[in-house]
Amino acid sequence: MKTIAKLLSVMFLAGGMTFNASAHEAHHHNDKDTLKKSAVMSDSTTIIANTVVIPVPKGFSTLHPLVVHFPIVLLIIAALLQLVGLFYTKNNWDYITLFLLAGGALAAYFSGSFFHPHTEGLTHEAHEILERHELFASLSLYSAFAALLLKVAGMFILKSRKRVFEIITAVILLFSAVSVSVAGHWGAYLTHVEGVGPQGKYIDND
Repeated sequence: MKTIAKLLSVMFLAGGMTFNASAHEAHHHNDKDTLKKSAVMSDSTTIIANTVVIPVPKGFSTLHPLVVHFPIVLLIIAALLQLVGLFYTKNNWDYITLFLLAGGALAAYFSGSFFHPHTEGLTHEAHEILERHELFASLSLYSAFAALLLKVAGMFILKSRKRVFEIITAVILLFSAVSVSVAGHWGAYLTHVEGVGPQGKYIDND
């Protein structure tokens, strides 16, 4: 009986030692895995941090693209309202058209005078396209101011001949809307085909 008890004691003791050794080894192995995973994650984070480059926003080389959209939109809408106004006669309609026309004429002036970029190093074809763009932009400006003067004259000065002035204003304003659209087309051609403007290319910033 004592022999059996001793034998069981030895077996339990040996089993306990084996279990402790296994547990210790597993714990040690887990520590190594954790360290390896931490190192891999740290390396990955370092690689990502070194790879990702946050771009620093820079200002536009010219504000012309921002300002030039106003005359395009305002003059086209003013021309449409002027045409509709020939058949839909109400005073408030005339004032809306007048304000849009005045805003478009002023925006055309500012975009061509104060916010027009100076170019340099253009190719021969780009230079010709630029001349077309400036020609139609000038036609838009002059016709817009002519339409504005006629609109004011018909509304406030020569009211007895308002109908005649309204028709002439509609014709000239329609011409201005077409001109500013063509100018915008050639301006887009310079930007998207000739590459003038993006990233400051061919723009003189001095």
